[in-house]
Amino acid sequence: MNKFFSQINWPLVLGAIVIFELLSFLAFFFTDLNYIFLILTFIATAIIAWRSLEWGILLILIELIIGSHGHMFSIDILSFSLSVRMSIWLAVMLVFFVKLIIQRQSLIAIIKKIPYLKFYILLAFFIAFSLINAFFLGNDLSNILANFNTWLFFLLILPISYVYCVKDKQRLERLKSIFFLATLWLSLKTLFLVVFFSYDIAILPDLYRWLRVTGVAEVTTMADTWPRIFLQSHIFSSIAFLILVFKRDFASRWNIKEMLFAAVFLSTVIISFSRTFWLSMIIVFILFSAFTLIKTKKLKKIKHWFLKIFLIVILSFSFIYLANNILFLSSTSQFSLRNIRDRASYQEDEAAVASRWSLLPVLIDDIMKKPILGHGFGATVLYESSDPRVLQFHEDGWYETYAFEWGYLDLWHKLGLLGLIAYLSFLLSLLFYSFKYRFQYFLTPALLFLVIVHFFTPYLNHPLGIMIILLISCLLVKDKLL
Repeated sequence: MNKFFSQINWPLVLGAIVIFELLSFLAFFFTDLNYIFLILTFIATAIIAWRSLEWGILLILIELIIGSHGHMFSIDILSFSLSVRMSIWLAVMLVFFVKLIIQRQSLIAIIKKIPYLKFYILLAFFIAFSLINAFFLGNDLSNILANFNTWLFFLLILPISYVYCVKDKQRLERLKSIFFLATLWLSLKTLFLVVFFSYDIAILPDLYRWLRVTGVAEVTTMADTWPRIFLQSHIFSSIAFLILVFKRDFASRWNIKEMLFAAVFLSTVIISFSRTFWLSMIIVFILFSAFTLIKTKKLKKIKHWFLKIFLIVILSFSFIYLANNILFLSSTSQFSLRNIRDRASYQEDEAAVASRWSLLPVLIDDIMKKPILGHGFGATVLYESSDPRVLQFHEDGWYETYAFEWGYLDLWHKLGLLGLIAYLSFLLSLLFYSFKYRFQYFLTPALLFLVIVHFFTPYLNHPLGIMIILLISCLLVKDKLL
């Protein structure tokens, strides 16, 4: 493991992550501690970013991976909820601008060095236009601010490009190490949660409330009482798996550590029971396996490659089984392939699926009212939902929201058709160059996975997806990550 995380003190970083999780759990029950921990996090981030802006960015990445929704600590200020994610973001951005002033560096000169600058400028224009349009159309102010808030994450391109758009292999190695270490912890945490929810442990109700309220994870009961454990940040596990699998062609040698890590990451994707992740993973895997098959002509090496993939799949299911039975006691639920079959099969009367499809025609009708310019941030749609989470607070099923699970339609609704085209052009450009530059080939399946996932689960307008876009755009400039 030392070789895999050679550029960081991984026991120290991992220990800090575990302590951060435990403090979040503690602060959930002693709510006043949120104020203390949030202030301390802001101060600590500012000090670390002041000493090394690179590590400030790495702290943001760690929080995104382990924090999912970003509310592991949060406080209410008037009617505004300040989360730990906002706190870390503010600290890094503040330090970045203060350093520019002190060092008398030109912001314009830094902006000019941003990779794919024309796409960022074009996207910024439509984001600004959507904000102005929202006020012009009279959208609810609280909805505007809540919806626009996530798009501010794009401002991180300033410090990220400043740090990573230079030729420095050690920085890129540290980025790789932090990404895989934090994602490994995310996957192990998911397996730990399987252990907890497989047995009737006394702490289980408190653990569930912490996960649910902070947004760290969603835990729901499926058939045979199997707990579905889904974290929005599982997208990083999916991408980590794809990077490990496709960073080598059929002729390259694998090591056992990479195979074990890939199996852990894949087990997390399976445990998430996210059909969107499964479908996106299958599409990407088929496309790039076919491409590699065409490129490679040695049958023996192809067989060895697929054998290793098969072993990774077997290992991933073994990890799930071990977590489900690790205490060697009679568990309250048992994992089986039937769970996967039932989840994969489309059931038209399933509430969540029916709710999503009932939104679709209503959303399209509303888009067609202002197809070119859009409705701006915070624009809502009223539709009838059968989702139990909605019915819990709206007995008649009628639900008004500005957040839509149809990702590209959400972009169209807010940014308008021209804004959607601008974003898609940016993504297609990144895909083209990631495929064109052989040394960055492994980024193509990761990026394609994000693009496909967004159809049914919004990520491109969420800090998790935005961070991936920011990093990939910088990694496609000169250097390679792996």
